[in-house]
Amino acid sequence: MNNMSDMNYTNIYEYVKKNNYLLVYPDESIKLYKSLREIETDILVSTSSISRALKEDDYCIVKSSTTNFTFFIKKLL
Repeated sequence: MNNMSDMNYTNIYEYVKKNNYLLVYPDESIKLYKSLREIETDILVSTSSISRALKEDDYCIVKSSTTNFTFFIKKLL
């Protein structure tokens, strides 16, 4: 690999390391998050519910009782 490719790989890896959670919204849009607290604020599902669901697998599907929307969450690293 040349230096430019190495730098891009490193930048992408560091970005994903900082934004470790992938969330898929009901409209199929995708957003990366740094923390479960940020996710909680956006989708109105408690961090404890998300954390508990992620303990068994590195992904989960949760439903907001406030909005009735369903979300897919995946822990990336």
